[in-house]
Amino acid sequence: MSAADAPGPGIVYDLTRLVKRAGARTPTGIDRVDLRYALRAAAGEWGPALPALQLGGEMIAVPHSAARRLLAHLSSCWLEGGASEPAIEMLLRDAGLAEPVPASRRLAGAKAVQTFALQHDRAFYLNVSHHGLGEGEMLARLHARLGGGCVFFVHDLIPIEYPEYVRPGDQQRHAARMATVLTLASLVIVNSEATRRSLENWAERNGYAPPLCQVAHIGIEPGFEQPAPADLPPIETPYFVYVSTIEPRKNHVTLLHLWRDMARKLPAERVPKLVLIGRRGWECEHVFALLDRCDLLQPHVIELSHLDDATMLRWLRGARAALFPSFAEGWGMPVVEALSLGVPVICSRIPAFEEATQGLGEMLDPLDVPAWHDRILAYASEPADARSTRQARLRDFARPQWASHFAAVQAAVAARDGKRLPTTRLPEAWQLAGPEVTRPGLDADPTFGSYADAVLAGDMRRDAKDWAAAARAYRRALELQPDEGHIWVQLGHMAKEAGASQLAYNAYSEALRLLPDDADLHLQFGHFFRTIRQTPQALAYYEAALLLDPHSEDARRHVDGVRAELLNHPPMAARVPA
Repeated sequence: MSAADAPGPGIVYDLTRLVKRAGARTPTGIDRVDLRYALRAAAGEWGPALPALQLGGEMIAVPHSAARRLLAHLSSCWLEGGASEPAIEMLLRDAGLAEPVPASRRLAGAKAVQTFALQHDRAFYLNVSHHGLGEGEMLARLHARLGGGCVFFVHDLIPIEYPEYVRPGDQQRHAARMATVLTLASLVIVNSEATRRSLENWAERNGYAPPLCQVAHIGIEPGFEQPAPADLPPIETPYFVYVSTIEPRKNHVTLLHLWRDMARKLPAERVPKLVLIGRRGWECEHVFALLDRCDLLQPHVIELSHLDDATMLRWLRGARAALFPSFAEGWGMPVVEALSLGVPVICSRIPAFEEATQGLGEMLDPLDVPAWHDRILAYASEPADARSTRQARLRDFARPQWASHFAAVQAAVAARDGKRLPTTRLPEAWQLAGPEVTRPGLDADPTFGSYADAVLAGDMRRDAKDWAAAARAYRRALELQPDEGHIWVQLGHMAKEAGASQLAYNAYSEALRLLPDDADLHLQFGHFFRTIRQTPQALAYYEAALLLDPHSEDARRHVDGVRAELLNHPPMAARVPA
């Protein structure tokens, strides 16, 4: 059965990162996950599949023939250790997937996505790579067209939680990505409980509703499924490996200073080798200087990059232990791979590693250099029988499998309850600035001593079309009895009429929290979004109103009208009234 005929809701799968990474010799962890999901989508895991690419502010369809060749090329290079597609760059260019892209190709690709959405009214969009999640307006348009909404994979929140370890500006960019996720996602797939907690905590701090999350541990690749065989290691000297890109949060500097200290104080024959497997990254000039110019380290540190899986496996299998002194991680795939091979692990005591090691790793404070020094020398001098006993304990490690990963994801996708509505805070790009947000005269009127008096005054002023005075009275009523959902609705109406859009949004949001099944309230929220020209968000609320009240002719009329508007005139950059 082809993907086009497969049962399921249908999927628009985002290939943008894989297209941009097509020429890479070795994959990152996110690359591997992205490719695994693309292969499942292409095989019909979620029904009819449309591969797509973000280009020029639009989502355009990728020709199926080009997608198949791209995935075959990446599978051969990244998963099978085989030959690459020699003409992959020419293929992408000929398929219109590399800049500059003719306007006619871009238009045809965008129309193909729209047609797919109309043909498969339960289809959803899936982005596994974080790539392009800052394009909130484009994804909101796509969300409005797809009956199944959006599903995202979040790997970590490290740029937000630890901005000191990333490039300048990455914290703001990742916050924009997470705002898109929390605004549009009907489901968020996360790689660990640690990432789930990070996302939920950030959502709470920033006024978003808790996301629906599915934890799915990343599966190991072929070759990591069996403990280490008894083949000879690459070198005779005891050695330790660290598999990681060299970047600030990976804490290579601690290991290098530790090795330099051992080289200075110990006889050369007692100093084990440190094997660093991974490319050089960014903002680690101090680490690069140690590697390139420290004479004490030269005999004891081996730096390897761009290794294929077979070569990396050989180095891992012969190691006394794999070292992972990271300060922060979303998961720990190299940790899992080492333990799957029966290789002991010494790692940082951080939440992701505590989860990944299943209690079978030796955990240390990443800054406790004496502890790392003592454990490394103990492992280096360990007799063979003690080493065998240590490795035997690792047979209890439960290797995460891709089959169980996708079974959990498939069940979570099937169990989603429709689209996710925009959450309880306007994303930063939509925040309203200026006097309307804190317009004088719209604060609570303190002259009313009772809830009933405040509501009565609000109703009388509303009937007299004195919107600002009515808003003040309703705010006072809510100060006295804050759980009255219908008064929050009235405050939203009055604020909207008075031009205080942010206050209206906040009031409607609180009303929705108190009255989540009120169809008319969802309809009113849709009208609010039309007022501030956020058409995709308006459609989401109109659809929710129709779901709550399938007989509402008003909701049906607005749903049909806005869908037609979005198909014929997609919104450009967000605009709000002055």
